[in-house]
Amino acid sequence: MYHGLARPDAVRAADRRYAVAPEAFAAQLEVLGEAGLAGWTGTEAVAQDGGGVGITFDDGCASDVLEAAPRLHAAGCGATFFVVTSWVGRPRHVSVGGLRELDAAGFELGIHSRTHAPLSTLSPAALRNEVAGAKAELEDWLGHEVAHLSCPGGRWSPAVARAAAEAGLRTVCTSDPGVVTPSGDRFRLPRQVVLRTTSPGAFAALCRGAVPWPRRARHHALRWTRDALGEHRYRRARAVLPGR
Repeated sequence: MYHGLARPDAVRAADRRYAVAPEAFAAQLEVLGEAGLAGWTGTEAVAQDGGGVGITFDDGCASDVLEAAPRLHAAGCGATFFVVTSWVGRPRHVSVGGLRELDAAGFELGIHSRTHAPLSTLSPAALRNEVAGAKAELEDWLGHEVAHLSCPGGRWSPAVARAAAEAGLRTVCTSDPGVVTPSGDRFRLPRQVVLRTTSPGAFAALCRGAVPWPRRARHHALRWTRDALGEHRYRRARAVLPGR
């Protein structure tokens, strides 16, 4: 799971942890190829049992079109790009034309909600707007069905899964570390986040399905803290903590 490609000095301090440099991304695709692994869309990943990895991008950054797509194409890899529909056309984000370009190039597109709201905290009506509303917008721009959702901030819940199913979506991606299998819950798919600091060796391990225990422990600790503090206080605390 990526959040756009950029050099650290080109993004806000709060986003630098997730800013993978375009050159680093290209090197990671080389690692993938050297390991004999394919790069798949989300749909391809849930249908396979080994032999590759699903590549996803959240948020709908302009770099999806400008930096990621050319490198993916050169490496013969697929990917799924999840977009926040209300951010489409904003500075540093993909345009409707860019979405259509990705679609025409054979990449898969999905929704990352309408406004990047924490889905697991919403009322039923607000949740429907974020999920079904975003799906309708993206389908209108592309002219065909959209079937995939990724949860902003990993805020998943059974209610989110139900809303996705009711909207006609077929998969929901979380931020839970883990490995996708054909028999797994398609409405709660795990993903491995790739960070600016992810080394080539660590990336290769992630591609082999390794989930380092510090990463798993950190994920569960943050989830417990969020549940204990509540969404608003949790966000304020994360904003001032180092290594967020």
